[in-house]
Amino acid sequence: MILFWNFTDPCDIAITEVARGNKNALELVYREYGRMIISVAYQITGNLCDAEDVLQDTMIRILRLSHTYKKGTNPKAWVLKITKNSAVDKINSKKHALSFEEITEQEKSQFAFEPETDEFILIRDALKVLSREEQLIVKLRIYADLSHSEIANMIGANTASVRKKYQRALEKLKAYCEGGR
Repeated sequence: MILFWNFTDPCDIAITEVARGNKNALELVYREYGRMIISVAYQITGNLCDAEDVLQDTMIRILRLSHTYKKGTNPKAWVLKITKNSAVDKINSKKHALSFEEITEQEKSQFAFEPETDEFILIRDALKVLSREEQLIVKLRIYADLSHSEIANMIGANTASVRKKYQRALEKLKAYCEGGR
């Protein structure tokens, strides 16, 4: 007896259902990808409140753009692309607001979400040796656990390029940690 497995991502069907008007199907997309969206958004924005806003914006955009999704393609990549665009829009919208440097030290401490541990400071300082794109690739690979091809699709690059940039970034981080700065 031969068994056939259906490897279709349930979100593939859910997004198609949302496009057909079934707004309840959006809940499945949220359950499956919500944590990933928050994680990726946080890596891009660097701020938990902004990441939560990006999650909300992404879900709204999925609802509005579901008709553009092609059934049978990669729903995770599609959602990641929307997440990236939402996060970039969030960053761009904040450029017109008061810059973080203009906020007093007391106000900064009120908004600090991450502990300033020695390990945190070491990682933050080490990441500064990387370009903005390298930082994004490393964070998405390590913290969001995305594959090179998922990252490539998300940032609009080819997989080989992302893999090479990731390797170079790790070499820079290793050199920094070994004192080569």
